[in-house]
Amino acid sequence: MNLVISKKNSKMGKIRSVATSPLKGCVPNVPCYKKCYALKSYRMFPNVRKAWDNNLDLALTNPFVFFSDLRENLHQEPTDFFRWFVSGDIPNQDFYDEMCNCASDFLHTKFLAFTKNHALDFSRMPRNLVIIASMWPNWGDENIKLRKAWVQDGTETRIPSNAMFCSGHCESCGLCWYLPEINRDVVFGIH
Repeated sequence: MNLVISKKNSKMGKIRSVATSPLKGCVPNVPCYKKCYALKSYRMFPNVRKAWDNNLDLALTNPFVFFSDLRENLHQEPTDFFRWFVSGDIPNQDFYDEMCNCASDFLHTKFLAFTKNHALDFSRMPRNLVIIASMWPNWGDENIKLRKAWVQDGTETRIPSNAMFCSGHCESCGLCWYLPEINRDVVFGIH
């Protein structure tokens, strides 16, 4: 069982990413459960479902193989940008700590993850790892010391006035990897 790393997708272009199963790989009881955008691909494409289930199994039962495979991939094919969890989320503190170790091993790569797992300790974060706290209307820790990704459904009133609206094209924009440096949040419509 090997980690499956995506080399491209329709939103991110050729930015490599890793994903795990939607819902099963997420924090329980988050507001996006009923509107999960990743479920469509998971249900429609058996190869996607198999890859994401495989990755979740590795993340939970054999994180050593998960990170070993990722490091091998990054050694063989260096990349400027990498995205964690196009689907799924950071499962626990140990996994997050290993994400930090991995980022520290590849300082030439900028790593990005969005998370609804606001209970983690994010104090040990290398400069090339950006974690963005997902915020939904009436949900999310406003005091978390991370940049935020606000979901706007027409009812969210907490969005800072200087937040940027997502263009939906990561490969040509890439600003989310720099949100802490530019001191801004990002806004997403429900997708």
